Amino acid sequence: DVMKSFNILFMNDFDSSKLKEEQYEVLKEWVKQGGFLIIGTGPNGTKTLSIFEDEFITGRKGELTKVSGKALGQFVGVDFNEVMEIMDIKLENGITLLKHDDIDLAQYVSKGRGRILILSFDMGLEPFFSWRLNRNFMEKMVQEILPSFYGRDYSGKYVSIARGNYYNIDRALKTIPELPLPNYQTAIIMFGIYIILAAPVSYTILKKRDRRELMWAVVPALSLAFAVIIYFMGFGTRFTGPIFNKLTIIHGDERGNMASQSFGGIFSPNKTDLIVESADGTRIKPLAYTDNYFSSYLRWDERKIDTKIMVSPKSSIEFYDVGVWDMMTISLEEDRVLEGNITSQVIYKDSGFTGFIENGTDLDLEDCYIITSNEYMPVGDIKSGEKKELAGKAVRYYGDRYDLLNSLYDVNSLRNNVRNMTNEKIQEIRTQNQKRYLLDYHFDFNLSPTIEGVKLIGWSSSPSTSQIRVNGKEVKSYNRTLLVWDLTLDIQSGEEIELPWGYIKPSINDKVVKGNYDPYSNSIYGTGVLEVSYDLGQHIVPERIEFSQRAIDATIKQYIWNVKEQRWDNGDFAGFVIQGEDIAKYVDTNNLLLLKFELNDSSFQIPQITVKGRMK
Repeated sequence: DVMKSFNILFMNDFDSSKLKEEQYEVLKEWVKQGGFLIIGTGPNGTKTLSIFEDEFITGRKGELTKVSGKALGQFVGVDFNEVMEIMDIKLENGITLLKHDDIDLAQYVSKGRGRILILSFDMGLEPFFSWRLNRNFMEKMVQEILPSFYGRDYSGKYVSIARGNYYNIDRALKTIPELPLPNYQTAIIMFGIYIILAAPVSYTILKKRDRRELMWAVVPALSLAFAVIIYFMGFGTRFTGPIFNKLTIIHGDERGNMASQSFGGIFSPNKTDLIVESADGTRIKPLAYTDNYFSSYLRWDERKIDTKIMVSPKSSIEFYDVGVWDMMTISLEEDRVLEGNITSQVIYKDSGFTGFIENGTDLDLEDCYIITSNEYMPVGDIKSGEKKELAGKAVRYYGDRYDLLNSLYDVNSLRNNVRNMTNEKIQEIRTQNQKRYLLDYHFDFNLSPTIEGVKLIGWSSSPSTSQIRVNGKEVKSYNRTLLVWDLTLDIQSGEEIELPWGYIKPSINDKVVKGNYDPYSNSIYGTGVLEVSYDLGQHIVPERIEFSQRAIDATIKQYIWNVKEQRWDNGDFAGFVIQGEDIAKYVDTNNLLLLKFELNDSSFQIPQITVKGRMK
């Protein structure tokens, strides 16, 4: 609990071997759960790194050497040419931030949700210690590595900031498919009966008995009777206390690396204060949206406190004066991501996927798909422990993620079928909408707007392991989890292979275009010359390359590089095929294929390719 109060720890000129084993395990777990560990080395690096003899930090410790600190000065925009004594460290799987010639001066490695920054110098020794910009240097260094909570979002320790198209999270949390609905057909019938009884029937009967003056009593009595009937009809859909809707996204791969995001929406049927606390140690924070948090222009003395956040010893949030059915959003940082793993043997052949996917996790997955940047294939449900055999043709789409979302979760076709609308259909529409919002958020949150490689997506409504209490009581909870798992195509040496459409990503080599590139639709618009290359990889012997491209403006000139003749040949890449002797004509010795386009205030979608051949 004490460690959870810290975002950053510095370790410099410290004999780490003095840490007890229990303390070391706590430190490692703290990093994995999102902590940022900064380690200074230099002349004291050996003792500082002495405890890291396991797999937590791996690499090579070199000799001490002296280098210029010029790179540090350039990092903050000044001259700093002082000589520094540094330790030449090569961090395994590390990402270099600063280097002098071939010597890394600052590098980091990710561990779970946290990171470790290794500095090759001692922060407490000259000349760095007396450098007037040493603080600016360290602040910028931290900002470069952890922009999410340091520098830009000063409240990030206490408040989680929703990013990307965060309104998709808001919509998904407000959509609860499992909420019971009253039978609207019965309600319409009852309303019709009431109108008939309250007007023509009552009037006719009282008129025949010459007692029309009793209408003032009969109509209110009927209204009261029908109000009681409607009340009891909707009794099963009524809530007397708060409810909690939780959504989780888990992204993993076959190496066992996993990351998760969890969000929650809390609703109350009454205007009240809400005290939200974790029931199992899960850390919770309010989820704020970038366009409306801290945006009030009121003076501080006119403000009122609407949220109180308790970080330690137990994570809790108090929301004040919450309106009826207003949603209070939170994020949850869970220690447990997922039990088990997804294993697979996936082969792409004849425009479809074969092989198997085995669900070794503790989640029952439903509505699963294999997706690529241009194709998808339904897989169905995969129960926990089930091995699912794959067989079927993949369905093409145009590489636009909205095309994919429309194909997987076509809510419009369901809405248009008004005549057959039932409560079950309404629940299906709400379920499809929620899935669409959450998957769209995942696509937008990730740095790459297009799908990389081959992925499995699946859904689970299994009960959540993390629970919350509202006002000291457990609440009715609804859960949905999106699992996104990176799959690897099974390709063996000497075997025939077929790569899915879009599996080989086009690279824009030279863009002299007044315009822009839209990565979501894989399109270029503007005026100028554009060169696009496709790297087939050194281990593939291509035998057939097929192109796919939407119809483009006739004013756009298209070319393909002729390797043999060293010239540009005119081309039209809608359905274009390269095979036989043309392979050597258009694919160079590095297995590169090059196209060129001349645009004149126009736009087009970059062609996608599929490759057949064999592995070397």
